[in-house]
Amino acid sequence: MLIDGTVCRTPVAQVFIDTPYFTGTTTAVCMKNPLYDVIIGNIPGATDPTPSHPKSAVQTRSQVKATKGQGPLITPLINLRSEDVTRLQEEDSTFQRAMTAAKDKSDPQFQVHKGVLYRVKINKQGQTTKQLALPDGLRQRVMTLAHAGVMSGHQGVHRTLERVIKSFWWPGMSNDVNLFCHSCDICRRTVSKGRIPKVPLRKMPIIDTPVKRVAVDLAREIFPASSRGHRYILTVVYYATRYPEPVPLKNISTITVAEALVSIFPSWHTPRDSF
Repeated sequence: MLIDGTVCRTPVAQVFIDTPYFTGTTTAVCMKNPLYDVIIGNIPGATDPTPSHPKSAVQTRSQVKATKGQGPLITPLINLRSEDVTRLQEEDSTFQRAMTAAKDKSDPQFQVHKGVLYRVKINKQGQTTKQLALPDGLRQRVMTLAHAGVMSGHQGVHRTLERVIKSFWWPGMSNDVNLFCHSCDICRRTVSKGRIPKVPLRKMPIIDTPVKRVAVDLAREIFPASSRGHRYILTVVYYATRYPEPVPLKNISTITVAEALVSIFPSWHTPRDSF
């Protein structure tokens, strides 16, 4: 069984390997087009692949600022015995009804095998799947493995739920997986932002009368300021003639902008529409 859950039949062979992490003869699984030439698992004699003096590339100030407060995603390690799982299931209040139904045999979908609670699910094709009742303390780790693991690729809610439901079950699992995927920081940073539909175009009226409609806009703060301290520019463009009229401003308070507009309009006359 591969890490993504697929099952395949492959030959095995006794091979001798010489690597910085393991040297000797071991039993290896032979596969076509593997990800690497040799993948060393948890075999006796293998050393920790973590280097003693990790090296890091030089980062610019902008890169440090952009990654401030963010750490690498560490996939949690789950290493529990069956006795630990049984204890966590008994301490979990969400499994009280399922545990009682399994012991009383009142509900055939809940079973206790060697002290561990399972839910037995039968699909439309008649295939039986035994799902481990996952305690609350382990759910976050399993969802992280299913969604953000090495072979997971931050897939959507449906795919992540499929990976979890193959082996595990707990009350409210669908809602928990949905909230977990939508709150993933990496997904929220990299998801496509083009899902919002564009506003449809519409016909704009033709302005044929001067000063009937004007467009008013403020230019952002300009550095350095002028010799008289002006930092902003108020622009008024007439729709009919396309004539622009700029006014320098020292600030963009409501009173200052209103006084600037009042100083412009009397030379022509007050427009009926402005945008």
